[in-house]
Amino acid sequence: AIEVVKAHLAAQADKIIRGFPGTSIKILKGRWGPYITDTQTKKNAKIAKHEDPMALTLEECQKRLAEAPEPKKRTRRGTTRRKKN
Repeated sequence: AIEVVKAHLAAQADKIIRGFPGTSIKILKGRWGPYITDTQTKKNAKIAKHEDPMALTLEECQKRLAEAPEPKKRTRRGTTRRKKN
């Protein structure tokens, strides 16, 4: 079990491509390529495939996050009404 936890922590550490000290903005490896995320506002922004994620500056990341759409609000699923006899 300890090996599984260590493997999970190593995978989490390997997911971060670049972080900006003093901010909550990070560049991460995602399932469909690298992306920019802000952990405070929970907004994500795409990075094009032809762009180098290490070459992005903090100002460029902030601009892309400002242009990114707001995260979708999750709603609870409604309950079904019981049939009256």
